[in-house]
Amino acid sequence: MGLFNFFKQNQPPTTASTNQDPSQAPRELYAEDKEPKDIHSSNGLANGIEVVYTFLQADYETRGYNDALINADDSNKSNGIKLIKLDLQLLLRRVINYYEKKIKDYEVQISSRSRAGLMDLVEELRSEKEKAEKDIEEVKTIYSEIESGTGLVERIILSYQKGFMRGLSSITQSKMIR
Repeated sequence: MGLFNFFKQNQPPTTASTNQDPSQAPRELYAEDKEPKDIHSSNGLANGIEVVYTFLQADYETRGYNDALINADDSNKSNGIKLIKLDLQLLLRRVINYYEKKIKDYEVQISSRSRAGLMDLVEELRSEKEKAEKDIEEVKTIYSEIESGTGLVERIILSYQKGFMRGLSSITQSKMIR
């Protein structure tokens, strides 16, 4: 066994090598008993608003396609869209709570460091607090777009509907057109 093969052997499989359904990605971001994954990331690569963007960019077309193959009824399509919206609302509420806690922590640190006379650090903390406030406003905007089905939420709905229609077409072609 070569040295490089030894290191590859101990690495966990990547998502590209596993056969996971990409339409299930949003559901893996959170569970009832856990905070959203990556929201408290220690490496700083993805947190807060990035979790929302990951949810919004998931493959809903495949999810709609699969739902149509399971049950081609129009009410199934409506329920699928409603479920996606509810999942998004849950995620957004969790992200808003995350940012609200983070902003309170910044306020405590700003107050404490101001009393200590660490003005450079206070300015950095204020800057980080402003970034968090900007992100929470963006999350709240997305939240308000859910009911109207506009903005970024519209992308999810259109993608899901497109997949559902492809699924219906596939059923028809496989059963009726030979």
